[in-house]
Amino acid sequence: MYVQGKNTKIINSYLRYLIEHGPAPDFPSDERERRKAFSVILRYVASYYLRWTPLELYNHLTFEIAETYKLNALISKLGLRKAESLGYSSLVIEAYPQERFPREQQIVITMYEDIVAGRANKWPTSFFAGQNETGRQLARELVRYVISKHFPYSDVESLYAAFAENGKMSEQFKRLRIYDCYKQFWNTTLDCLHDSIEDERRCPALYSYYSFTRAYESVIRRKQDARSRKRKRATLAPTTQAAISGS
Repeated sequence: MYVQGKNTKIINSYLRYLIEHGPAPDFPSDERERRKAFSVILRYVASYYLRWTPLELYNHLTFEIAETYKLNALISKLGLRKAESLGYSSLVIEAYPQERFPREQQIVITMYEDIVAGRANKWPTSFFAGQNETGRQLARELVRYVISKHFPYSDVESLYAAFAENGKMSEQFKRLRIYDCYKQFWNTTLDCLHDSIEDERRCPALYSYYSFTRAYESVIRRKQDARSRKRKRATLAPTTQAAISGS
């Protein structure tokens, strides 16, 4: 019944917990490693017990099935989001990062609209799965949706120009409730746009142009600020000296 090979320790620990009612598996302390360990268990349940493909698991995993294989208790132990109220979709997506699931976009859009409408206060903990590619893809889907809804520019150059204004666009992102998501994956709003936009609209030339332009403007501003501070110190120096002499 017990297995050998890759991921032996975590799977056998899970089997003792499931079959022999032993203690729950001893998961790593690092959150990212804990999530990887849960993904191993979820893939094992799908392939060995359920005989399901990743897509079948995505479409058909219910609270009752997860309860049968003690997955809900593990989700609670790991501090993952409450699957019984939010569904298991993001956990399945995370377990199969190479798979392309048909409803990824709808998941993230539904949750975003719930947040905007006040039906939810914020994104569930680790919804975007930290820095991994699954979370990044969900973030891209969200950004594309927000762009299509709130930034209906007719040409791609205008879109790149708008997103190159990092300070202004960051404030827009805060207003639109996607700022925290954006900061998990990108340094600037221009990076965010270029990484998220559809392939047929992505323009490396515009990205390079605005990246260079903003970097150059930033250098000029710093030099101007330095000269301004220098002039201010020079202006204050005679006044200070006079005050000292007068005393």
